[in-house]
Amino acid sequence: MGVDQAYEEFKAIRQTLPPEDDLPITDNEACTRVHLIDPILTRVLGWPLERMAVEAAGGEASHDAPTHRQREGRVDYVVRDHDGACWFVIEAKKRSKPLLSPLHTTPGFQVLKLTGPVLKECWPIIDVQMTSYLGKYMPCFGAVTTGEQWVGFLGTLRPANVLLDSTSAIVFRSLDDIEKDFELFYETFGIEGAQQRSLLHRLSPVVVRGLVRAPQARRVVPPGAERPVDYQGAKDFHNDLRQAMDAAFGPIRTDRNALAACFVESRESRDASSRLERMANELGAALRSAVDHYQPAVEGEVDAVTAPNVDIDEFRSGDGYIARLLGEKSSGKTVFLRRLFDLQLMSRRDRVVLLWLDAEHLAPFDPALASRRMLEQIRKELFGDEGPSWEQFREVYHREWKQQVRLVGLTDQEVSPEMRQGFVRLQQETEARDPEDALRRYAEFSTRTCGRLLCLVVDNIDHLEHPEHVVEWAVARHLSMFAMTTVAMEDATLWRLRRRGSDQLGDHQPEQFWLPRPEVREVVKNRCEYLRKLLEGAPPGTARTKTTLGRRGQWRWSVSAEDLVRVVSTVLLEQEDIAQWIGQLCNYDLREVLDVCQQIVLSPHVRAEGLLTMQTVQKLSRGRVLRTLIAPKSEQFMPMPTGRVINVFGHWIGPDFAPLLPARILALLRAREDEDRNHREPFPGFIAVFELLELFERATAVRRAATLETLHYLSTMRIVEPFNPADQAFKDPDARLKITPRGKLHLDWALREPTYVRLMAEVDPIVTDSAYRDLLRRWQAFLDVLKPGREIEAWQLERGVAGAYVGYLLEQADTSSPLVGSDEVEPLRSFERDVRRAWPSATLSIPQQPPPISRE
Repeated sequence: MGVDQAYEEFKAIRQTLPPEDDLPITDNEACTRVHLIDPILTRVLGWPLERMAVEAAGGEASHDAPTHRQREGRVDYVVRDHDGACWFVIEAKKRSKPLLSPLHTTPGFQVLKLTGPVLKECWPIIDVQMTSYLGKYMPCFGAVTTGEQWVGFLGTLRPANVLLDSTSAIVFRSLDDIEKDFELFYETFGIEGAQQRSLLHRLSPVVVRGLVRAPQARRVVPPGAERPVDYQGAKDFHNDLRQAMDAAFGPIRTDRNALAACFVESRESRDASSRLERMANELGAALRSAVDHYQPAVEGEVDAVTAPNVDIDEFRSGDGYIARLLGEKSSGKTVFLRRLFDLQLMSRRDRVVLLWLDAEHLAPFDPALASRRMLEQIRKELFGDEGPSWEQFREVYHREWKQQVRLVGLTDQEVSPEMRQGFVRLQQETEARDPEDALRRYAEFSTRTCGRLLCLVVDNIDHLEHPEHVVEWAVARHLSMFAMTTVAMEDATLWRLRRRGSDQLGDHQPEQFWLPRPEVREVVKNRCEYLRKLLEGAPPGTARTKTTLGRRGQWRWSVSAEDLVRVVSTVLLEQEDIAQWIGQLCNYDLREVLDVCQQIVLSPHVRAEGLLTMQTVQKLSRGRVLRTLIAPKSEQFMPMPTGRVINVFGHWIGPDFAPLLPARILALLRAREDEDRNHREPFPGFIAVFELLELFERATAVRRAATLETLHYLSTMRIVEPFNPADQAFKDPDARLKITPRGKLHLDWALREPTYVRLMAEVDPIVTDSAYRDLLRRWQAFLDVLKPGREIEAWQLERGVAGAYVGYLLEQADTSSPLVGSDEVEPLRSFERDVRRAWPSATLSIPQQPPPISRE
């Protein structure tokens, strides 16, 4: 219901209202409610009748001051929305007893002091009668009304540390005042206005809705004061390590040995490999049996002569195999296909022509450009860099050449070089205009003349805005040639295509294969084994044997396969948590996993002497690994656009701070995914963006634009992911999103890892002076005990920093964006309860004047 419809309802109620001298409605509260208050609440203001409790228990209230007797009060109205959030408790009074004196003029709405002289008859009702109601139901707002007069005031949404008697109220003195400022009345007391907190906005305009205005916030570690980390005299060691890590953990797409050694084999991959190879063998056999009929077939086509004994359709276009390779995200589909075609089928290179389309490089997808890329590939595969000779080019376009020669009445031997050159130029111009037809002609030449099987691979379509366009192109190309076509996609992409009704590939009943995503530990273990093979195969005498490490040169290092692989394996594989962190932080993208593995092993945070001693003595500490992941280049966290870690405890939008907004979003998305999994949804966790924006405006007062900007940031950092991977800006009206593994990891760190929380506390701008001074003292006390032998004390002080920071954030959130609602916001409340339990703030006995910051 909109404001215009509500206004018409209001006028209709006025027209049917009994006259003011009608004693039953004037002097009887029940009649006032039936004839005036009830219809205004339901028909005008839009409150659902089924969610409105009447005469609800209100708790003990004092109504007889002289005798101090107590009796249980009854709340006239407890008003909730469809989601169960309590927005108003309303006390109704009879029409004949005005709450304040009417005026002869019609001022419209007014903002008056709640305890001021104008409301001297209304304030005792609120103070004495309604206090227990407010405490029992915790409504966002309260109201007192006679149906004609309305007084609205702040409940739980009034600013922190502000007493009720020091606040103001919005007042409408009469029905004429309501009609004069009807839109404001509707926004103040209606369900839509309540959910948008219009009453709070009117009475506390200095409060930014859901945000904290803080242009002068200060950081514990000021900008520019971050301390870079260095190798402390161990550069030679790390250079040796870097060379080995680059060789084993770098990209391996073109390294056949690495492809063979590093792919994580599974039952599904072995089955897919054998079936695809069998398909290729069957097509190859069909080629060999059909090539014998090539010349008769060509003559029949050129001469247009009926040749009943010649089967020109021995291998028709589209009669090959078309397959779909599915897999979870980062299941290694590309590496699997490269390994299959490069190492298995391409060992018979004289019988196979491989055409590989990486659709991601063509975004937005252009069918003509894709065909042109394939045309370039097939020409190079068949004829090399120099291109076809005249004889080969003539065979590709044999029909056109035969027709042209016949028209001039010459034989091939009588044709001049100029005529040949003109024919070549003409066909090349045609190829530029119509690469699809040219690709078909070269494919026919490969099949019939060369007897080589075409293998068309279409890869990386998952992040395109319209993957169905690539599938359509692939199907069309397959139908125009005799080939083995394989389209690789994530299972989520197939799900999206089917929901849109655009799974054209499925209409052709493709052979279908599925690959699971390998465990990160399996991937890293294979890389470590590959590293061992590389080192063992290195020429003798290439290892550095006299590198000394440590400030006193007390360590000696030699690059041997055994020592180096032990170091790398210990860092990456010894602790299950670290391998899990790496996978989640990279959203299980295997290329990113390898980058992060190198980042950890080569980080200056991981001291060289620590690497050597931990081989036999100790493991790498969790805190040190966390620092390599969160702050790889300095001792402090420095958020970068290309980084993988963010601060989920808050988001800054210009000078405005949204406390806990990212964490609240992630907590809600994670709860939705868990709920969907319980209901066995095939792809759980997606929430419509408009639903999320509406919910957070209703539940936290954060305006939609601010929430949307935060979602953009989370999507850019791959903390959340959209239903359509190409729709990072959520422009699609049906845009949906879900939490990623990286997002879940951030929530886990926020609840379990003091190093993460402390690193965020060091560089997050702090709004209040008291919280800033407290955090600064705690942090400097923590720095002072970062010495050997005081590890337990340092750990306790680090948790103290975390507790103080989290307590400050929760206070800011409770002040600027308190949660409103029941079931829908329970995941947010649950997260805040968990974070309070995880990081209790302890009292810190340290000097008020902080000592100088230690730089050791």
